[in-house]
Amino acid sequence: MQAEAKVSDYCDLFLALTEPRTQTDLNEALMATCLVLFPDHNFWLYDYREIDHTSCKLVDSEQNEHRALLPDEVLENITHTEHADRIRFTRKGDFSYYGFSILHSLSGVLITNWPEDNPLLHDVLIKLVGVYANQRFFMFSALNDALTGLSNRQAFDQQINNLLFENNEIKRRSSDCELNNWCFALLDIDHFKQVNDDYGHLFGDEVLLIFSQLMQKTFRDGDLLFRYGGEEFAVALKDVSLESAVKVLDRFRNVVSNAEFPQLGQVTVSIGVTSIEDGLSTPLLIDRADQALYFAKEHGRNQVHSFEALAGSGYVQLNNTHEGDIELF
Repeated sequence: MQAEAKVSDYCDLFLALTEPRTQTDLNEALMATCLVLFPDHNFWLYDYREIDHTSCKLVDSEQNEHRALLPDEVLENITHTEHADRIRFTRKGDFSYYGFSILHSLSGVLITNWPEDNPLLHDVLIKLVGVYANQRFFMFSALNDALTGLSNRQAFDQQINNLLFENNEIKRRSSDCELNNWCFALLDIDHFKQVNDDYGHLFGDEVLLIFSQLMQKTFRDGDLLFRYGGEEFAVALKDVSLESAVKVLDRFRNVVSNAEFPQLGQVTVSIGVTSIEDGLSTPLLIDRADQALYFAKEHGRNQVHSFEALAGSGYVQLNNTHEGDIELF
């Protein structure tokens, strides 16, 4: 480590790893700390998707022109390595690999090119990655549902409000009305209370978990997935027309109805969807999707309905109050 660096500089680096921040900021803080403490080494940070551990990508590196490889055999080795405090370590060739877990599975790997046996460097990196992993866990727990791992209600409030604001700003600046189209849907598992009553909450939790996994497999990386509350879920579909959104959601409805739920047989879902229009407030957006969902529940369940189609047919009331409008009672 650099002897000439000030103690206050080190304190600032370590504090940056524990401050509330986005994951991107946290990644940058970890890399900055490693590079200041060990300027003679290179570092690469790979990250898995938090829930669906199917892809591992390089998220930060000071060596953009050169990537440290993450071979399959290393991933296999580090995945099955015994670990403590969320950290897993292995070494191969000229590289050392520090895997970390946020929940249970391997969540990412910090790689450095130090082939020599350096106990001090190793111990410091173990502790640094441990602090980073703990902070990632706290951030994840604050904004994700403990059972399903999907974004929770707090994350929903933040992300949907931000989405509406950004969507409104983009559409105000752009003449292309097809740009940045989003649709919003509420999904409700049919007869879920009966599942809990007949089989118990343990089986009910299993239904919620399988359902959330089907969501992750069906929808795209850019879509926003939430557990809205109880057996109700929410999805914001990116870059899609309302017509296409209905088709996507109906395909998911079909996936659920054909999925196998242990001890239960078939489980179905009702879905209400609406287009995110310029100027919509979050309460109005939710109300529109909820009206469409209620119609689906009241007319046989296991259906997808859009608010716009129902409003056009006179089945639901079209409320045109937008953000900033004043409603007089």
